[in-house]
Amino acid sequence: MHLDLAAARQAIDEHVARPLNLTVEEAALRIHAIVNENMANASRLQAVERGHDPTGYTLVAFGGAGPVHAWGVARRLRLGQLIVPPSAGLGSAVGLLLAPRTYRISRTHIGTLDAIDWNRIEELFAEIEAEAENVLRSAGVAPRDIQYARSVDMRYRGQRKELTIGVPPGRLVGNGAKALRKAFEEGYERVYHRTHLGHAVEALAWRLAAIGPAIQDPGKAMRPGSKVTPPKCERKRPMLFAEIGASRVCSVFSRYDLTPGMTVRGPAVIEEAESTTVIGPGGSATLDRYGNVVIELPRAVKP
Repeated sequence: MHLDLAAARQAIDEHVARPLNLTVEEAALRIHAIVNENMANASRLQAVERGHDPTGYTLVAFGGAGPVHAWGVARRLRLGQLIVPPSAGLGSAVGLLLAPRTYRISRTHIGTLDAIDWNRIEELFAEIEAEAENVLRSAGVAPRDIQYARSVDMRYRGQRKELTIGVPPGRLVGNGAKALRKAFEEGYERVYHRTHLGHAVEALAWRLAAIGPAIQDPGKAMRPGSKVTPPKCERKRPMLFAEIGASRVCSVFSRYDLTPGMTVRGPAVIEEAESTTVIGPGGSATLDRYGNVVIELPRAVKP
């Protein structure tokens, strides 16, 4: 699909630039900044709700436009590194090929651990295991290649939120109440840093994940050449970056010409059929042996 650059410039000029007394380039940069800020705020919210500090993580960019915005989002989150995997614009399709063929199923059976019918729970797991096996067999997975993982949603009776806890292997009759209470309280303490000794623990939903092999095996790691050469610049083009506040002539590279170990210094652009990766000023990108573009950002830089 070819984009109409003239029409895009006209739309930004008419609806954004002239009403705000900006140039088309300044207006486009501010639109880009707003999109980046919205994504960064959403990431902060998700991290904080889970009790994490986002600055300790690496950002993985995917989607057709993801690598275009990743630099700006990473800077706003004050991250030190971001990764653009191969074929980032086709992440969903590639994921379907490389992800294990998995069928997840659950059944509701509510009761406290000290009063539940463990024979019924064994029957329930047998029923859903048979159903899961039939589904994966229809997807071309041999029964011998299927692995099963059992879990259960539990909570202290009277609470509104539950934790999903792994069910230990083996039969539950005679040992289920003790084993699951121990596993639940260990998980509860990890999340909430306390337990309620003696309080009844309630099970709600019993879950099974049947996991088979992927449709396609992941690609093997690439071996770096005996001599790593500098990447070849295809062309140059002007770009705007908020951190320098001015246009810079940047090098444009083809991802298909990069080999493991090659390093691209920012500001620069790496193009491929599915997406475009932007490397800002002060950054550097290296292709690792799995084909990922690993970008290092200047530490503790505010947008």
